[in-house]
Amino acid sequence: MGYKRMFDYPAAWKSTKLSKLKENTRVEFFYLYGIADANGNMELDPRAIHSEVYAFLRPWVTLQDLEGFLEEFKRIGLLYTWEFEGKTYGHWVGSTKSGRLPPPSQHDHNPRLRDFSGHPIQKPTLEQIEHYLKNLPKAAPPPALFPASDRVRDAANTSAAEAQKRARQNGDEVQRLRTAKLNEFLAAYPGDKADDRAIQIEFDKIPITAKTGDPCIAILFENLPLWSAYWAGDDPKYIPHAENFLSSGRWAKKPEVGNGRANSGERFNRSTGGIAPPPGRRYRTGTTI
Repeated sequence: MGYKRMFDYPAAWKSTKLSKLKENTRVEFFYLYGIADANGNMELDPRAIHSEVYAFLRPWVTLQDLEGFLEEFKRIGLLYTWEFEGKTYGHWVGSTKSGRLPPPSQHDHNPRLRDFSGHPIQKPTLEQIEHYLKNLPKAAPPPALFPASDRVRDAANTSAAEAQKRARQNGDEVQRLRTAKLNEFLAAYPGDKADDRAIQIEFDKIPITAKTGDPCIAILFENLPLWSAYWAGDDPKYIPHAENFLSSGRWAKKPEVGNGRANSGERFNRSTGGIAPPPGRRYRTGTTI
């Protein structure tokens, strides 16, 4: 097994038979073509073929994969098979065309399959090949949906129109909900809200609903009062702009409320111990003396 072979690539590149193969099987024809002898014949022992052809470079191709490839070749008319003396043999259909096998004068110099008596296994006759090709199973035609009766067509069009209407209604309802929630957010947010367009863009990125625990609009409105209390007493210029608050994802987290950070006065006392900073020095809280 494993012979030096000539291959008609231009014919293979435009082969209608190869085009009928599944995409993941087409390349296997090029890979397996060389297992045939000088007559285009091969012994179809999947285990032996797998060991010879795939085990070294492509061990991930399983024996079951190889058996599937061979069945596909048989199905579309690339591989003719027959039984002889208890063994299964195959022949590449079309391999005897000019330029695809060694010339007859060199056949004796190329390995050929032989039977138990030592005689070469002869390639199938032309009549056998033709009989095989004529009896290939035909692919089932795709189901014909149309032309259909006017009643069926009208019912299908009505169903499609109703589905489109429901989709528009659902979209309108979602947009109305988003607009209402955006207005509610703008009314409650204590910081700068001047850039309406940027705020809307960031707000629209927040899911209306989500899996349990995932960020969504409900989480935003659950945490917003906590952030408002956290910023209580701060100069508004030290509160993030609304679009920055949304884009940073801070809205999805609760503020630190257990370490004395209820308002700017408490933050100042905690950070300085109640001692005033030197004149002109400003602490992180924004307090300037």
